[in-house]
Amino acid sequence: MFQNVGLPYSEYSMKEISLTAYRACFILFLLVDGPKSIDEILRAFSSDKLLFKSCHKDTVTISINSLRASGFVIEKPKPSNNYKLKLISHPFKFEISQEQAELLYLIRNSLSYQSNYELLFKLNKIFDKITAIGNCKNCIDTIERSNYFKTINPDILNSILRLCKTKSNARIIYNSPINGVEELKIKAQKVVFENNRLYFWLYSYKYHAPAYLRIDKITAVKEENDIENENDKVSLTNFVKYELTGEAAKKFIPKDDEIVIEKYTDRIIVRANVINKFNFFQHIIPFSDNCRILEPDYIKYEFIDHIKNIMEVYNSAKQ
Repeated sequence: MFQNVGLPYSEYSMKEISLTAYRACFILFLLVDGPKSIDEILRAFSSDKLLFKSCHKDTVTISINSLRASGFVIEKPKPSNNYKLKLISHPFKFEISQEQAELLYLIRNSLSYQSNYELLFKLNKIFDKITAIGNCKNCIDTIERSNYFKTINPDILNSILRLCKTKSNARIIYNSPINGVEELKIKAQKVVFENNRLYFWLYSYKYHAPAYLRIDKITAVKEENDIENENDKVSLTNFVKYELTGEAAKKFIPKDDEIVIEKYTDRIIVRANVINKFNFFQHIIPFSDNCRILEPDYIKYEFIDHIKNIMEVYNSAKQ
């Protein structure tokens, strides 16, 4: 069993090994793997070539006390931990420089531009382990600047991901920047990562329209399969009407999913069939103050939130 951790004790004779030290290391490796009861440790002893003769509770207690004296914090067996020994902390320190912290920040930040949230999840697990054992608060703060998921409840996120796999119906509690806290009946579609935020793409039965909601604003999720109205056809296309004035109106060339529905001497009204709102926002931003979204209101408010997010990025860069 213990040979798997890379200690080739078979190359040495019994006289050349300190059984006391070996026993302590053996127990330490067991506790690193997870909490263990004294009986579980004794069973592990019985299958080891060097420790099978040391199967006594007193021997385990002595080794645990030696580890504690060396700086390891080990929780005692008690009802709340199912009567198991648990390794709480260790005396080993991980040194990381500010330069290395900046590099880690840049790595995670650069990956965010790929909009691959699954890859960022995996990277976050590695970074969490680094920051957990790091001893430089400024370095840890530097690394955490690129952790865009730290305000998201992991249980809620996992629930949303499960809903998206089956495109299920659910009720969610959403803290809307416009309407405040509201309960929404929704049909899940997918999770997307845009503008350094995780969004839940869904269909809202309340507003009879698709929506992108920030996941960090969702406070509760409950799957339900009986909320869909049979007469409510789920459409994931947003029909957006916007106005262009000035040079933007004169030089406008509609895309395949756009049509000019009204034309005046100084302005035009455009209707767009929008599936990806982020791409739509990027499309109209260059029109600057010559563009104004007319309807629907929820697209208008999401665009305002989008602009605010851009301003936050530039304001933080000044600090």
